[in-house]
Amino acid sequence: AELLEKKRIKKATRYASRLYKRAYGKKNDGIGKDDFIEEYLVKNGLKQKALPESKETKRHSFMEQYPTQKSEEELAYEKARSEKKLYYEIDGVKYEMPYRFSHFYFKQMETGDFESNNFPELTTTDEINYIINTQKMTPENLNGLLNRMIDMSLTEIGEYTYITSTINPETELKETFPKLTKQASYNDYAAKKIFKEGKVEEANYKLEKMAKKILEFYQDMMLKDEQQERE
Repeated sequence: AELLEKKRIKKATRYASRLYKRAYGKKNDGIGKDDFIEEYLVKNGLKQKALPESKETKRHSFMEQYPTQKSEEELAYEKARSEKKLYYEIDGVKYEMPYRFSHFYFKQMETGDFESNNFPELTTTDEINYIINTQKMTPENLNGLLNRMIDMSLTEIGEYTYITSTINPETELKETFPKLTKQASYNDYAAKKIFKEGKVEEANYKLEKMAKKILEFYQDMMLKDEQQERE
């Protein structure tokens, strides 16, 4: 819930910034950009109106936030951990996994609990970029992995769609995401039916093709979001 709230505020802040730019451009007519954004967040229930802080309160707040200066080693370590990315390769293309899925697997990597939970090993050469290694997995375990990948990815895309449509009711995601979930639902039914018939590898083929569509959708969605943020 906290992560969802942070994403919603971040998205709303970017949207308010664009609204400000369209409405006022370089001439703010006496309305500052920061005040405009704060007012937008307050009106949409994403923030409470801030009360003016005394100089003493600001000083203590600053000291609590920056108690000591971190060393270069600490900063490098934190940066490396924050930049860790997880990939899955399909048809020779490496797709970056959505945050929810990556976070789940990195947690499992830290506990070293892969084998007991039928998780695949993760391989890396730089401690930042990790690739899911499915070579040692049984077809049955790979089936579970693909189903989890699809479910978690759709959940994250769904949350993003909800946040975006709340801020911008005209977003195209309101049309494209339901189509994607419909395809995934039909594919899931077909794959489960084939799996029950004992055709595990055929079921995995169908699941992997669906995973590819979902990951391409996610990749395109994030690319558009980055472009909007730069604007």
